[in-house]
Amino acid sequence: MLVSGKSIGLVCAGVAAAWLIRNLSRLPDTFQSRSCQGVKWHRAFPDAAKKDIRSFLSMFTQAFGFPEQKRLLFEPADTFFGVYRSLYPYNWMPDALELETFASMVKKTYGISLADVWSDTLTLGKLFSLSQDKTGLE
Repeated sequence: MLVSGKSIGLVCAGVAAAWLIRNLSRLPDTFQSRSCQGVKWHRAFPDAAKKDIRSFLSMFTQAFGFPEQKRLLFEPADTFFGVYRSLYPYNWMPDALELETFASMVKKTYGISLADVWSDTLTLGKLFSLSQDKTGLE
């Protein structure tokens, strides 16, 4: 029995789609195994409203395609680059434009250009702090 190139292509596409569905909406194990980090956020930003912290983290999880109910598994000391590299450990791996999506959301919501403040060590907490300064809430 001959197997056509089209059949092989369809099988490969199906396997790739199944892998993407299983893995892209899932938090990397580093974060998945954590308990709620809300206390760390409130200690780092005692004057910030809970809704502001949750809104910021919701925007982050949305941009990265993580379930919103997992937003408080991230802590202020987590770096964007660390989260990104946990998803894409190899430079050759194509991404889903998570950082670009998040940058667009940050610009629209807080008026902050992520490119202007970016470094490989930029943390969620530092950007949240800048967002509070921009909105005059802190």
